[in-house]
Amino acid sequence: MKKSLAPLRALSAALLIAATFAAPLAQAQTAPATPASAAARGAARLDKVLQSVGVAAATRTSIEAILAQARADVKQLRVAAGNPRQQLQQVLAAATVDATAAESARQQILALQNSVSLRMLQADLQVAALLTPAQRQALAALKAQHRQQWQGRRG
Repeated sequence: MKKSLAPLRALSAALLIAATFAAPLAQAQTAPATPASAAARGAARLDKVLQSVGVAAATRTSIEAILAQARADVKQLRVAAGNPRQQLQQVLAAATVDATAAESARQQILALQNSVSLRMLQADLQVAALLTPAQRQALAALKAQHRQQWQGRRG
């Protein structure tokens, strides 16, 4: 019997959104976090999501550590990759466009996206291993509700 990956994909998307909102911004790194800062709001949102699906405090701490390490790893990947989008823009803005250089920049963009996606999937799998099936289902339901709210805003 083949198991469905839909709940795991929903979990991945929900955790990616939560991790994105919890990621500290440069401004938050230079000043103490305030309730108005994006990092504080993201951390509060993550805490609210984890509480709403019934994650225990000890597990919540482990999840926060996993996501913090994933954010640090992604930041390191991005620093190591440089700025391939900027390179592509420079190639396209040149007097003579070099198709080979443009393709090279495109490949670098794809490689970075793949590396980030892989790292976030690893984090999602680590988090999923800490949650019960019921918690994963509750998280998937929250994700579906969030998706519907955003679709309503888009029109």
